Amino acid sequence: AQGGLQMPPTLAEPRLALPDSGLIASISTLDDGLVWQSASALGHTLSASAPLSVGNWQFENSTLADGAYLSARYAVKWSASENQTTLVFTVLESRTGFDRELQAFEGTLWRWLGGSAILLLMTQTLLLRWGLLPLTRMAQEVERIEHGKQDRLDGSYPQELAGLCSNLNGLIDQERARQ
Repeated sequence: AQGGLQMPPTLAEPRLALPDSGLIASISTLDDGLVWQSASALGHTLSASAPLSVGNWQFENSTLADGAYLSARYAVKWSASENQTTLVFTVLESRTGFDRELQAFEGTLWRWLGGSAILLLMTQTLLLRWGLLPLTRMAQEVERIEHGKQDRLDGSYPQELAGLCSNLNGLIDQERARQ
């Protein structure tokens, strides 16, 4: 009736009523400082918020006596009868849940990246072996020619190696003719 801020006795979020729940809310004004804090703030010393432009959000990391918190602040212009004041709503949530979830995500990410890297390396190795198989066969045939077990390169090779194969056969034929 006098235009002052009055909060309901219970809030929609039950964690705001439990001390040490990890969720804290407060309302402050630029003139009066801290005007309301949730029951979950019991045992915490909350200070009045630094000035914030109306309609703007501010997200930051905060530190209280019991650990690190993520905080979100929002400022509104509140009019009651003829009085206008700027209210800054602040919500702090403990970083422990966020950090735990972040670690789980990082662990899952590294496992998937590691598995993908191993799979890609195995695939690359198989493709290289398959791609270089004609060269391996050609090397084996050249070795058989060196040991006298074969006279010429007889295998069928891909187009990229067919020229090399015919040139090597020509070289072998010239060498034999010279001998």
